[in-house]
Amino acid sequence: MEEKFYAIINDTRQGPFTLAQLEEHGVGPDTYVWCKGMQKWRRARYVADVCRYWRQRLAGDPPASQEEGAPASSEDNAHPEVPDEVRGSSFRSVRSFDPAEGEPGIDTSQPPRNYILPAILVTLLCMPLTGFIAIYFSARTRMLWESSLKNAANPKEAEDSRRLAHDSCRSAKMWIGITFFLGMIVQGFLMRHAMNII
Repeated sequence: MEEKFYAIINDTRQGPFTLAQLEEHGVGPDTYVWCKGMQKWRRARYVADVCRYWRQRLAGDPPASQEEGAPASSEDNAHPEVPDEVRGSSFRSVRSFDPAEGEPGIDTSQPPRNYILPAILVTLLCMPLTGFIAIYFSARTRMLWESSLKNAANPKEAEDSRRLAHDSCRSAKMWIGITFFLGMIVQGFLMRHAMNII
């Protein structure tokens, strides 16, 4: 049976919803959700099933059929208490969802990894066009983290900057991987072409 999700919408717990119904009720990546088996409420962007469903929608693939399940049992309703910091959380529309985001377990109190050197190397050795994008996100990561340190007096702005720094770090890592594999594909094609000429 399909998992049923609860969501914090307008400061109240609502549900249960199927994956398709989450979007219909305005649940976005920053909305807190919970389903049976989760230890605590998490933003939708960090819940694997929700992210997978949204990626399928964005890619144009038809998601798995959504069947209406039975009413939630008392066990399903045994959700954890909603923390105070969850209430009043804002959320964005699903259309603004970035598939690059969503990696769970990130500790935003720690500085993100610096990928500037790998970004420069893949730019020089593999594919300059996409490599410059990797360099941009690597530099942006450092800029945002330094901004969070300067805004230490404002906890909310500092936390936003730290979160954006980690998001930018993940984007840098993604573009480094894309650049590397594109470079390998191009080099393999050139080597094959050279062998045919010889």
